[in-house]
Amino acid sequence: MRSLLIALLVAAPVFAGNLRQEYARHFLDPKAHLRLSKELVADGDRLTAFDIAEAARRGYFGDEVFNSAFREVFLGDHFDNSADAEKRIAAEVARVPGDPKKRLRLADIYISRQEWKRAEGELRKAIVLAPDNFEYVGVLSAVLQHDGREREGEQAQTAWVDKHPDAVESFRVRAQALASGESSQAAQVVDAGLAKYPDDSALHIARAEVLRGRGDIASAAKEYSKAAQLAPKWAFAQGAAARFFLKVAHDDERALSYYLDTYFLDPQYYDGEFAESRIRTLVHERARARRGTDTIAARLADDDSAVVGLAMEEAEQNWSDDFVRPLIALLHRLDPDVRYSAADLLARHARGRIGDEVVKALSDDDLLARSAAAYAVGPLAGERFVPVMVSWLSDPAELLQYDAISILITSGGNAGRAALQKLQKERTVKHALLRKMIEKALAGDH
Repeated sequence: MRSLLIALLVAAPVFAGNLRQEYARHFLDPKAHLRLSKELVADGDRLTAFDIAEAARRGYFGDEVFNSAFREVFLGDHFDNSADAEKRIAAEVARVPGDPKKRLRLADIYISRQEWKRAEGELRKAIVLAPDNFEYVGVLSAVLQHDGREREGEQAQTAWVDKHPDAVESFRVRAQALASGESSQAAQVVDAGLAKYPDDSALHIARAEVLRGRGDIASAAKEYSKAAQLAPKWAFAQGAAARFFLKVAHDDERALSYYLDTYFLDPQYYDGEFAESRIRTLVHERARARRGTDTIAARLADDDSAVVGLAMEEAEQNWSDDFVRPLIALLHRLDPDVRYSAADLLARHARGRIGDEVVKALSDDDLLARSAAAYAVGPLAGERFVPVMVSWLSDPAELLQYDAISILITSGGNAGRAALQKLQKERTVKHALLRKMIEKALAGDH
């Protein structure tokens, strides 16, 4: 193992011109995670895309940073709620006070900060300027509800509906109110609305709710599916279908598919439980159903990360050296939880000749495999591994830099701590997130 570790000190980095390697190279940029996730969605691998996105949100960047990056990468929304942005848009409003769209943009900034009263002021001015546009009334209603004034929010919508009885929004509001109250008139309003607006997703959802209330589950399923088809970019339409298939139709596979659609439109979607939580539960239950259907080694090679995760739990309890090669192969997987769990399992069980095979992964051209392998080798090599990790801090791949510091913290012992102190003193680490990691580790908070 010693000769292999020495050889790694002079190993040259290798980059491939694709999003997988760009993800590793720009690992400290949340948009790199989400660009890879978006590509996987386009390729049809939504579960891996979900795993990468959630790892970015929960493991590395937090909600605020993640949400901003998600809006930019997935939705093309370069939303900026900074003080400078507020000042700039307020100046535009002052210059063109009769433009309701500019006032809505200013209100959006206040809404993002939960400054409900300031948002309300801009929205009411927008409504005066464009009294026939329901968008401003709808947003105002939501703002009032968030501010604890639900009745005022309802009244604002009702007043608009009374003045615009034939507008599609009016049919939606009346149908929803009647359907939620299980009124016998709901079906009549929905039918009238769909006769006038046959391709309106919200009205199809209202019809689905009426049918569900009657117990006609098969017809309701068709209406929820139709609504989702008509509005593929509307998270609520996808989420309504997802909840129906989960709670009423008991079709977990269709529910999972719709919840994934929902998540990639709005990761914060909530219907009594967050979409990401629903997805995790459904995926885990599906994986549990496959326990015992194949050998542990075969399930370690499965495409489904949840199946692999449960197989690794079983491998821990029933260890065999036959698991080493499948586990090394998992170091190449895109799902970070799979990569690092495989590395952890190898660290606890691989020794001697097998340990040398794991070390060889550290020179892999695949940066993801290389970084994951370090977590398997670190506990085996201890302080001997510190020079290798220090050398990684000069590598242009931010993933290697991040994992090098993590391993110096967790497996470097006194030599690792000394290396971190030297890095802090010499200020050679450039990225603020990495400097913060070092600072917290030396302060004993890791």
